[in-house]
Amino acid sequence: MKTRIIATLALSSLLSAPGFAEENNWFVGVSFGRSDIDVSGFDRETGFKIFGGFRANENVAISLAYVDLGEFEEGDASIETDGFNLSAIGILPLSENFELFAKLGVFRWDSELKISGLGSADDDDTGFSFGLGAGYSFFDNFALNAEFQRFDLDGDNIDLLSAGLVYSF
Repeated sequence: MKTRIIATLALSSLLSAPGFAEENNWFVGVSFGRSDIDVSGFDRETGFKIFGGFRANENVAISLAYVDLGEFEEGDASIETDGFNLSAIGILPLSENFELFAKLGVFRWDSELKISGLGSADDDDTGFSFGLGAGYSFFDNFALNAEFQRFDLDGDNIDLLSAGLVYSF
């Protein structure tokens, strides 16, 4: 319930911000990278996210993403995790084309643990996420982003180091 209230307040404050009337406030993007789970023995995996959001002004944005953190394997066991992430983003423009950003979010995740010969078990919950990154705008509407993002899953963490393309409209 708290999560819904915070998300509603954040979204309503962003939509009423002065930047709402400016051009190119909405954005969509995709990024790919390496994900790493903090459970010993499991190898790194490929992860990706598809996201969209609204930039209220030059310093504040909100983003909703579908995140697939991959399928981690070790011997006969595998863990597959994905979910939806809602983030508030603080942005620090360093020049007309380059900016740094930090994210703080809520991650609604679903994991499946499979053990060959024994079956599988599902778990889902809501945790927090945070991230740091940089973006470089190379055309009016296109930017390249690189970022680190950590997702909390009941005390276990999965990190995603990714690079992607963002289109603003």
